[in-house]
Amino acid sequence: MKIMIAAVFYFLYWGVCFLGTGTDRKNLIGLRSYPDEIQTRVQSDPQLGQAVPKAKSTAAILLSNLLLFTVVFSVLGLALKSVLGLNNYLSAWQRK
Repeated sequence: MKIMIAAVFYFLYWGVCFLGTGTDRKNLIGLRSYPDEIQTRVQSDPQLGQAVPKAKSTAAILLSNLLLFTVVFSVLGLALKSVLGLNNYLSAWQRK
């Protein structure tokens, strides 16, 4: 049962990551991770330059990621704890 639930979450995660892959909009979200020369060329392009997301401060990004992952992992942890019967760390590795 535990393996089936883990497999469902794996394929759900894979599907969410796969959706929208390769589109200009999805690629532009991570533009700040590209070298400066590439960022400059994309921003100067008349068509792509309009779709570039506004720059966010590092503090805003860190805080939003912290909040997002705290909520997501808390909800998943509580849901999986009751569904899988995981009361402590070792119970995940013990066979019943």
